[in-house]
Amino acid sequence: LGEHCSELKDIHLGQCYSITNEGMVALAKGCPKLQRLYLQENKLVTDRSVRAVAEHCPELQFVGFMGCPVTSQGVIHLTALRNLNVLDLRHISELNNETVMEVVRKCRNLSSLNLCLNWSINDSNGQKQRPGVRKAGMSTKYGLPSSQSDRQIVT
Repeated sequence: LGEHCSELKDIHLGQCYSITNEGMVALAKGCPKLQRLYLQENKLVTDRSVRAVAEHCPELQFVGFMGCPVTSQGVIHLTALRNLNVLDLRHISELNNETVMEVVRKCRNLSSLNLCLNWSINDSNGQKQRPGVRKAGMSTKYGLPSSQSDRQIVT
């Protein structure tokens, strides 16, 4: 795809179990206009892929790595994406509070952050967070917020 679809703006690769880091790096390098990328349960996609899309796809607005074996070390690269609006990090087992807060601080256009099924994320008291919508220095609305101050975090 990377060699033949340089104008590609949206791709959904959920449960494409044979997608690898090598394929994702090629896709990122060949599709610099990518705005939406969604992966789900792609067990061969790791931090290397996250870094590649962050470095080569600066126009990304929607990114999802649900259930992929990425870690905080990879997710932190997404802070370079200045147009990022929606970030889906459901079921990322190696994600920590510090990385989440760094993403929130640096991704100024972020309007939705999905952290469901991340059991290592907790509240300020160190207790496990209950499922639901949590305010983290942001007001919560359903749907896409209209202003930068209205950003949604789903945990």
